[in-house]
Amino acid sequence: MQCVYQSSHLTRVRLQDITLVRDRIIKWVLTLVLYIALLLYAGEIKACPRCGALIVKMDDGSCNHMTCTVCAAEFCWLCMQEISDIHYLR
Repeated sequence: MQCVYQSSHLTRVRLQDITLVRDRIIKWVLTLVLYIALLLYAGEIKACPRCGALIVKMDDGSCNHMTCTVCAAEFCWLCMQEISDIHYLR
């Protein structure tokens, strides 16, 4: 009978460990989502106009002509329009 109790006790401990890990993962994911939302709100991250992939532009004075690494769309960081032959004439 003692083996069953020990096995049951170990199962409870493992379930507690799993619950603790799950709670930590949920907290980490929620923190990450909040951080990305704040960056989106601040305009430091924008979504590709074609595929919606999130893109970060370094604020180092570089060119505003961006290329999405996911779908290869070329777009303007300022107006978020895909670049065409007449884009700069607008």
